[in-house]
Amino acid sequence: MLRVEKLSINPLCEECLKKHVFTLATEVHHKHEVFYYWSERLDIENLESLCKSCHEKIHKSGYYRAKNSEEK
Repeated sequence: MLRVEKLSINPLCEECLKKHVFTLATEVHHKHEVFYYWSERLDIENLESLCKSCHEKIHKSGYYRAKNSEEK
């Protein structure tokens, strides 16, 4: 599965690493929302390894609404 492959390539949370914090990634996030970018759903470059906390922050922050309005 692609999720397992991504976590094996990047086993640490990519958001935490930006802050020099080492946290095990347990979730895989689509950088571009699948609803708008269906063709990228299986593109490993569109995936990001995240810990549960960072993944929840991204979705609760309205990330997709703001990000997709900028890209259109």
